[in-house]
Amino acid sequence: MPHAIAGRDATILVNQIDASEFLNEFEIEREADDIEVTRFGAIDKEFLSGPHENTVTLSGHWSGDDDSLDDVLEQTFGVPGDQTCTICPRGAVAGLPAFLVPLIQTSEDLDVQADDLAEDEWEFRASSVKRGTVLFGSDVLVTGVTAVLGDPKVSLAATTKGGSAHVHLIGITGAPTGVVVKIEGSADGSTWAPILTFTAFTAKGHARMATLSSATIPAQVRATVTQTAGTTPTTTVVVAFARHLR
Repeated sequence: MPHAIAGRDATILVNQIDASEFLNEFEIEREADDIEVTRFGAIDKEFLSGPHENTVTLSGHWSGDDDSLDDVLEQTFGVPGDQTCTICPRGAVAGLPAFLVPLIQTSEDLDVQADDLAEDEWEFRASSVKRGTVLFGSDVLVTGVTAVLGDPKVSLAATTKGGSAHVHLIGITGAPTGVVVKIEGSADGSTWAPILTFTAFTAKGHARMATLSSATIPAQVRATVTQTAGTTPTTTVVVAFARHLR
């Protein structure tokens, strides 16, 4: 039978936080316009696929605490620019699938009843929904370590339409002077070269980057995370990467 998963294993990262503890449901809805192109003399109607509309809904409870999901989203509501969201249906574990969805928040529905939880629902539009892979998952990088965690993600062949990556630095201690995240590619698993290099972090944060749409992505891809200096620094970070297939 097909592999089934439990919904409780999902991890949802929004900007610089792991939002999973505030959520109990997510929904990704994708719809393409149908453009009729029926020709004279045709018996059946003919259609082309038009522009896509991507809607993401996150549902859970309202906390009101600093650095909670509602705090993060209330600070960014109405601010131009996308939120960095990575949805991992089977958890933020290296090698497992992830959806990279840059979000624009469009609505919030806060429902508070005296005999129930304070429930919150956020709705977003996504400029794209890219299915990719967690390359570095909820792992803690300790003092002086350069880490490549998990096996490199191997494709059947190189792809030629570029790719994109999300980084969520959700925990940092010891004031490292820099935390550098790179996406690297290799044709043979031996020689690696950078595909994307993110600006160094010095505090909790998030970032999105994409290659040129014509970039070749080698068959193997991995993430490296390097931290420097600080006082016994530790870093908790999630990195996901998606190949663009169209």
